[in-house]
Amino acid sequence: MPVIQVFLTAAWTLLIVRVLAVRATLGLRTLMTYLALGAVLGPIALPMVQGFVNSYGSYQVYHWPFVALGVEALRLAPVAAFLFSRRALAASSVGDAFLLAFMVGFGFDLVSTLAGVTAQGQRAASLSYLPPFSFIQNLTVAGFGYWTGVVALAMAGAARWLRVRPAAYAAGTAALAWVVAEISGLAASREPASLLAVVFGDVTLHGMLTPWLALAALLG
Repeated sequence: MPVIQVFLTAAWTLLIVRVLAVRATLGLRTLMTYLALGAVLGPIALPMVQGFVNSYGSYQVYHWPFVALGVEALRLAPVAAFLFSRRALAASSVGDAFLLAFMVGFGFDLVSTLAGVTAQGQRAASLSYLPPFSFIQNLTVAGFGYWTGVVALAMAGAARWLRVRPAAYAAGTAALAWVVAEISGLAASREPASLLAVVFGDVTLHGMLTPWLALAALLG
């Protein structure tokens, strides 16, 4: 059953990221709350940002960087609200930042994957176990869990280790630029002749690097 396959892969993914984020202190209730938040926020955020960017109804490839930026900003907002509260900031680890952001993005990944396999009635053949819950065909789609998690991980890691706020902002901005480029390159790949697909796709190695970077960084 395709739905069972998706749930088994999801359980495997959550186990892997939780084991790698060994220093995380967040409880299961908080993580499941953010997973549910992502499942609700994701389907709302994407069409809302697309409608705002494409308010005149003439959607073009060059709109995708703005869509990706807006969607990631909305996903990161609840994570920032939690981590920058006074008590959480003092007690949270870098792993906590990644897990919260990953859960928000992963909630949407899970819902959209379940909707896809239910509508098609087929196995999720492109769903990968390593790296967990990525989609691998001609290109690698890391998914919003990894994309949102990488940005939070970069910012939290810089804040914790460098202890300079501008460094944290710079690291978060660099990671966000990487994610926006990757999403834009993947979206533009539907148009083979698109310069956006060629440039952004080549820069981000067509999605292959991001999930492994996120998992490796959790070990640091």
